[in-house]
Amino acid sequence: MQFLIKKLVFASLMLIMLLPVLQQQTNFISVDPLKGSFEETVCPQLSFQTYLSGDFQDVMNKYIEQHIGFRPWLVRVYNQFRFSLFGQTNAKNVVVGKQGYLFEQSYIDALFGLDYVGDEKLHNDIEKTIAIAEWLDDHNKHLFIVLAPGKANFFPDYVPNSKYRRDKLRNTDEYYTLLNDAKIPAIHCNPWFLSIKDTSSFPLYPKSGIHWSFYGLGLVMDSVFKMINTYTPFRLPDFHLENLVLSDSLLAPDQDIWEGMNLICFPNDYPMCYPDFIYDKKPSDSLPRVATIADSYYWQWFGLANVLRSFKSNEFWYYNAQLIEAGTGIQRDRKDVDLLLEIVETDIFVILQTDANMDRFSFGFIDDAYRLLIETPADTLKRMLEIRNIAQRIKQSPSYMELIHEKAVARDMSDLDMLLLDAAWLYEREKN
Repeated sequence: MQFLIKKLVFASLMLIMLLPVLQQQTNFISVDPLKGSFEETVCPQLSFQTYLSGDFQDVMNKYIEQHIGFRPWLVRVYNQFRFSLFGQTNAKNVVVGKQGYLFEQSYIDALFGLDYVGDEKLHNDIEKTIAIAEWLDDHNKHLFIVLAPGKANFFPDYVPNSKYRRDKLRNTDEYYTLLNDAKIPAIHCNPWFLSIKDTSSFPLYPKSGIHWSFYGLGLVMDSVFKMINTYTPFRLPDFHLENLVLSDSLLAPDQDIWEGMNLICFPNDYPMCYPDFIYDKKPSDSLPRVATIADSYYWQWFGLANVLRSFKSNEFWYYNAQLIEAGTGIQRDRKDVDLLLEIVETDIFVILQTDANMDRFSFGFIDDAYRLLIETPADTLKRMLEIRNIAQRIKQSPSYMELIHEKAVARDMSDLDMLLLDAAWLYEREKN
């Protein structure tokens, strides 16, 4: 009997040891992947050189560790153990606040002014912004700034005890003061959200997420619409919120920090409101073409497809690195687009960023535009603008754009380069 028990124990141990390998090879049990951003290790190719140098062994160890069976479960168990017993997390930059409120360190830095950019950069950014706003205004285009709120600023009482005092200059406050002095249309959400915090009918921030609530988003976008209607000839459609009820079933991104922590247990969240956005219809020809240079705070509006009910067209310039087209989802790298052509084709530019990102004001858009529109010699810029206007007209003709594509393929060029080359040829022909 004892021998049989030993056999069973031994077999059980072997089975436990072999299960991860079996799962890795067959995936016989469905396991939800880990959330968050990870650098995926690719299975290395064995060569004489990489074997002798030890590079093959190092990369293979990482690959096996990442792809071992049941790894997501094992990671979640370990993370839950650390979180439940010690209040610690392995998620990068995540801070566990009082009463289970979750934050990111960059928002806490913004609260205490630890990321203040300094007077020189501040004034330099504003001077360039004024110049760009004036240039756009001279060309019947418009610039608006939305300083989105930050969660730590909204919930300072739940931020963990800190040695820092709230007596330092803060980026959002200083930028807004100078923007307001320069009469550049801007919305400063931090003080606004704090002023309605105790009277708001629905939560403006979730407990386990870093972004504003859908209800808070609706309040801000309503103000953005009114600002655009005030300062431009465009009239955006009116919208209002319906189905204002609380739900215990939270939707993305209201638990995005918790999801990135990869835990087993669910957080103790309070209900959130997910209103419907109801629009008055407007003919699309009367709506503006809008480019939104923004961080992740714009995803909620963009993802709801509200933009195509709000604007004639909209491109989301995500961190000024990727351009994402509303409706189609087509993505382009910022480095692959012609900035002047984008400016020609756009009526309104909206810069939207939260306080945690204010040390990267406009994500470089203002600097790029300043170099192009202000530092380029006037005669050169005039010629470039006329060529882009011709290019814009060409793009209105599908048959012409098919011809552009055929010529681009034949010359091993991009469609954009071929378009600008044709437009430059037409410009010279019209000029002569």
